[in-house]
Amino acid sequence: MAHEITFTEETDSLEGIELTPEGKKAQKELEFVKEASRAELLDDPVRLEIVKILRQGIQDTQTTREFNEENNETIIRKKEVRRNIMSVTEIVKVSEENEQFNKVTKNQAYYHLPKLIEANFVIKYGTVETGDRTTDYYRRTARSFVLTRGRIVTGQKEVRERNEKHVKLLSRVFDLGLSEEDKEKLVELLVSAEDTINKARPEMAERISGDVADKEVIDTWMWLLRLYAFGDEEWVKLQRNMHDLVFGKESQE
Repeated sequence: MAHEITFTEETDSLEGIELTPEGKKAQKELEFVKEASRAELLDDPVRLEIVKILRQGIQDTQTTREFNEENNETIIRKKEVRRNIMSVTEIVKVSEENEQFNKVTKNQAYYHLPKLIEANFVIKYGTVETGDRTTDYYRRTARSFVLTRGRIVTGQKEVRERNEKHVKLLSRVFDLGLSEEDKEKLVELLVSAEDTINKARPEMAERISGDVADKEVIDTWMWLLRLYAFGDEEWVKLQRNMHDLVFGKESQE
């Protein structure tokens, strides 16, 4: 499981922030997005990028002051923290400086944020006034979204890049004797297997009952999708092909 990032709301940049009614509500840990029309809103590279950047967050500092009555001194401590509440300028900055994201312009952010707010993926968290300058800050409605409608879950390019990274790591850590051709074929099989799993998402989404707050449910959700996919002959064939590709030569010796 990936390292969990801890976010802080009380940071130096957000000092004196005036919260909106939505900003006063706690952020959900996890939300399953079952409505196709809502999920389709993220079938746009810029909107998807903004949501991903808000998940990543940005570095900030947190300063605390403690008065020591014994020596009549104020002790000031400053530490680095991370927050997932961001302004438009910060969203643009992260998109330009972090290679894992595609660039988002300021005009694009201002155009797409209202659409994300309307679809309840993002809220306007609050406003900070510094002199004559007013800065609005935004936050996701949930730390994790699980989209349940097909390819929209991730774009074709992102799916392939993720599986290429997975195969590179596999080859680096394990001595499997895979040729470059084998690696490319394995990537293709992994992408096809993910497509098959995506077909099961709408069916499994209909079986979700009540609100889901535990992020560990994601692991159970993925296990259930794989279990459901085993009823698809194509899925079973893909798994066998991957097994033979990775272990076939060794098994035959």
